[in-house]
Amino acid sequence: MVHLEASGLFKQFRVEEIQAETVEYNKRKKVVHMVQQSGPKAFDLFYQALQKTDQTHLANLLKPYVMVLSPGSTPLELYPRKPATMVDTTQRVKFEAYTKLTRSQAGSDASNEVEKDEYGDTELHSAVLSRNLDKVKSVVNKLHQAKDFAAVNAKNWSAQTPLYLATLTNQVEVMKYLLEYGAQLQLETDAGNNCIHAAVKEGHEVALKILLEALWKRDCRNANVLNAVDNDGKTAMHMAQFGNRWRCMELLLRAGADINAGDRTAGLSPLHHAVKDAHAQSYIYLLMQSTVDPDKRAYNGSTPLHIAADRGNYVARMAADQCRC
Repeated sequence: MVHLEASGLFKQFRVEEIQAETVEYNKRKKVVHMVQQSGPKAFDLFYQALQKTDQTHLANLLKPYVMVLSPGSTPLELYPRKPATMVDTTQRVKFEAYTKLTRSQAGSDASNEVEKDEYGDTELHSAVLSRNLDKVKSVVNKLHQAKDFAAVNAKNWSAQTPLYLATLTNQVEVMKYLLEYGAQLQLETDAGNNCIHAAVKEGHEVALKILLEALWKRDCRNANVLNAVDNDGKTAMHMAQFGNRWRCMELLLRAGADINAGDRTAGLSPLHHAVKDAHAQSYIYLLMQSTVDPDKRAYNGSTPLHIAADRGNYVARMAADQCRC
């Protein structure tokens, strides 16, 4: 961990997330997942760190893949789909290597791996992308008959689950069915996005409502999921503001999202960003909420009012002054 931090591979907030894990296995699993998300140089840095810390048994698992990786390769960004000829095979090699390491740490049987196509999609991913609910039901029933319950949450090469793809494509009936059969909405993609992030980014309000209801029923650490950040350190509330989607903000706040959460890069709250981006609907909606903090300070000490004054945003400045009275 010290070697990875010193290399600059992880930002400080990512280091804090790892250290917050109390179970050693969960801590190691999170390191593997974050390294996978951190760009083309991360693999080699991780390999070197394992060697330097005398974890040669783990380094040896990755060694066959080190020379295969091309230095200029970049991770796949996954939607919409690329033609098969454009798929970055190097990224697939990386994914296989990390999967192998994770399985080794978990002690799981590699023979239980679900078959995947050139995109890393399972049969269930493909069924979701076909937009055919009956086909999705058929595949899920087959998986349950085989007692392969984990396959509902299988990830493709960009770490997207079937539920994530259903959310992204606004297939609400498919989402309901997958959630009923154990799909996990908090699982993250390579970009650090969970299903709630996807619904907010796309402005799928009905899909977001379904996810929030499922979260409430499961009571699975609601605050942690609602306020989870992507790889850029932004929460779902930040994303809703970026799209000027105040209805999504309303749903998130009702579910318990933190209205004043600062992003992990500059400490800017959704209100800071709304003023900075001149999103009138967003900052007026946010200022109407009793829990908003108009004096919230970013890492550099600035408040939303400071940003409004600096940008010459007269309306935002007047609204912030009114809120403080």
